Amino acid sequence: MEFRCPSETVILEEKFFSYPLTSVACNLILTEKVLFVGITTKDKTEVEKIFLDDIVGCHAFRGKNGKTKIETSEHSAYFCIYAYPLKTFTGILSKQHRREKRNLTFLMRKNDSEDENYKVVEKWQRAINCLIRGKACVIDGEVSIPDIVPSSKKFLILINPKSGPGKAYQIFKEKVIPLLVESDTQYEVLVTDRANCARDFMKKADISKWDGIVVVSGDGLLFERPDYMLRFDNSTPVECCGILENGEIRHKDFPFVTYLYIYSDS
Repeated sequence: MEFRCPSETVILEEKFFSYPLTSVACNLILTEKVLFVGITTKDKTEVEKIFLDDIVGCHAFRGKNGKTKIETSEHSAYFCIYAYPLKTFTGILSKQHRREKRNLTFLMRKNDSEDENYKVVEKWQRAINCLIRGKACVIDGEVSIPDIVPSSKKFLILINPKSGPGKAYQIFKEKVIPLLVESDTQYEVLVTDRANCARDFMKKADISKWDGIVVVSGDGLLFERPDYMLRFDNSTPVECCGILENGEIRHKDFPFVTYLYIYSDS
């Protein structure tokens, strides 16, 4: 490797290639909190730190479709990281914070067999997903990557289609569903069609099925919130309620789940 990370325990260390610029070599080092990406060009190495707290998910895939100028897809495999680093922008009156989506794809082609290359990227995927979901990969100082990734959390999503105005479901499809897919988050959706629809639903629902609730709404649906939130106590696994304001979407860091972030393009 052309670079070394600080004193944290190294969980994985490997040379990949970036994608789609497959001529660029990337040296990756994974620790418990950071993914270090080292790119060496013309005898100069630049290192970028991707904090695991900013990563919502990681997927592994077999060879890309089609061919590039220097790479066929026959034997390659790759993994993609979905990250939402927090950026600071200078507003009119104060600084503003916003998470911006960033996808990073790394290609593995050192082996002649696609299966062997896929084993490498699947191990990275498994390690990253375990870490962002709270499963340790270092036990008593020794690296031990679990064979099974912990299940993702499951959410109930309440949507008032008339709020926004009238853009709640569109916002959900365009901004929330892609994020849920990237993080492999399970969810159920209730689209309300009348006043007190959510309240009536929650009175009969088995809330132990969900780890949290996300409300896509203006303030109308939120007025129904206190009644059913009173049922969230220490006897249930449902920890909190996240709110996605669709009049103007603002960044929310949900304290009960580290791999789900709602973000804004505005």
